[in-house]
Amino acid sequence: MKNALKWGGLAIVVASIVGVAAFFIRSGSGEASAPVTAPPVSTTTTLATAPETTQTTEVPDEETPATASGSRIFSIVPGESEARFILQEDLSGSRIDVVGTTTEVAGEISADPGDLSTATVGTIVINVRTLSTGNSFRDRAIRGNILDSAQDEFEFSMFEPTAISGLPESVSVGESFTFTIEGDLTVRDVTSPVVFDVEANMTDADSVTGLATTTVTQSDFGISIQAPAQVANISEEIVLELDFVARA
Repeated sequence: MKNALKWGGLAIVVASIVGVAAFFIRSGSGEASAPVTAPPVSTTTTLATAPETTQTTEVPDEETPATASGSRIFSIVPGESEARFILQEDLSGSRIDVVGTTTEVAGEISADPGDLSTATVGTIVINVRTLSTGNSFRDRAIRGNILDSAQDEFEFSMFEPTAISGLPESVSVGESFTFTIEGDLTVRDVTSPVVFDVEANMTDADSVTGLATTTVTQSDFGISIQAPAQVANISEEIVLELDFVARA
């Protein structure tokens, strides 16, 4: 009887070790397989709807802000831009915000600041394998059984824009503007339509910065988060943000 209990206990220990090892192997290292890149934006396809007409007050020519002219390609800069998700959970009885971030994001924007009716946005690519929440166990779970991003086929999520609305007719250097961008977001092997609200600023003739925000749910992408014992009440809604710097 004692031997049976001894061997039974040993089997449980071995199974636990194997399970932990499998968890670490499945979740990978979190390192990007290669620098993030995005397909070139199409300069022959226009996503923008008719720009909003805004009333302006005429000022003397010498006071008119500079406006870059001609269609140009603005590239989102990895390392200076950041994609993130925000959700809530109860951790050991305390309600907290969980924020996952990565600077591995790329994409291109084609726009003529003097005529935004021709504006278009290319595919936005995010390396979700590199998402970090500041908690290594949580990060491994995300790369493992939540997003499967440790697997090469799911390393990247992509946003394919389909329409842009609410743009002004033109934008000048130093001017802020807002618009919405619709598209299809793919996470793992699930694609769902989303709409981002964007606040942007043309910081100089060669740079555009901005923040794009939307809210999705776990079920939108077939995500099911299996919480450990100390975690409860994980929010169904997830805020997605892209804080971008794009340069021509």
